[in-house]
Amino acid sequence: MSTFFQTRAEIEAHLPTIRPRALKLALETRETIAMTWRICGEKADAPIAELRRCTLEMIASAKKQEQRFQAALDDGLYD
Repeated sequence: MSTFFQTRAEIEAHLPTIRPRALKLALETRETIAMTWRICGEKADAPIAELRRCTLEMIASAKKQEQRFQAALDDGLYD
């Protein structure tokens, strides 16, 4: 889901929430992986690997989004 911001204030309000939301999701994913491993054992190796890969991509995407928003603010695009 994409969010489009119209004002500098909207971006400034959103920017500090990006990393905490990504980290919260990563922690929830870690708990899911641990529970899945306990229940399914080695049969869960492939799905767990995919879940880890997706989680790392999500964290990288959040960092990029944070950088893009900060760059837009620094460049004065929302002044």
